[in-house]
Amino acid sequence: MMRTIVVALAGCLALLPPPAYAQTFAGWSLVETPHFRLQFPPSPQVDSKEFADQLERAHAELQRILGGAPSGRINFYVWNSSADAEAVLGRPLGFARPDLMLIHAAANQTRGHELTHVFVHHVFRPEAT
Repeated sequence: MMRTIVVALAGCLALLPPPAYAQTFAGWSLVETPHFRLQFPPSPQVDSKEFADQLERAHAELQRILGGAPSGRINFYVWNSSADAEAVLGRPLGFARPDLMLIHAAANQTRGHELTHVFVHHVFRPEAT
């Protein structure tokens, strides 16, 4: 009986849309690099190519320091302001969901901070990935 309830509940959860923080937003642009899938809002406050280049440099530096890196691309949402993000996501910036290879950060936020959370999760806790 309990197993049937758990299986039914899991099936219902699978039908739910992904949380707002894991969705694609209308009008946003996508920039892909070897290690990132970056999403920028309409009229971004940063140059998307320069932002992507800075992230790639941060990725290389963290990989050198920590001796490893997450496999696959990290989904990185670049918000113009924390207020914009909080209105949509229901929480302030910045934050990482290392288990989902996901980062939401303000355009003016330190490039490597949230990235470090993802690295630590995947380099030092590979069994959790």
